[in-house]
Amino acid sequence: MAHVSLITLGVDDLDRATRFYTAMGWRRSHASVDGTIEMAAEPAEWGGYSGYFADPDGHLWEVAHNPYFRLLEDGKIVLPDEE
Repeated sequence: MAHVSLITLGVDDLDRATRFYTAMGWRRSHASVDGTIEMAAEPAEWGGYSGYFADPDGHLWEVAHNPYFRLLEDGKIVLPDEE
């Protein structure tokens, strides 16, 4: 299963950021949040999909899917030239 180990990010309003990031992945939710989709995911020139959202502090985050990267059971990525 893929996972994020650690993200360090300064925020202006901890309560607002906690609500936002909780809704973005620490639990499944369709709750309304203060973030905005800046560019909806669309096919990328490299063959996957990519899009951007801004968190409540205006930080842009890219969300991408690369179908050419194989994931191991521990969530590590195997790059194509490493196989």
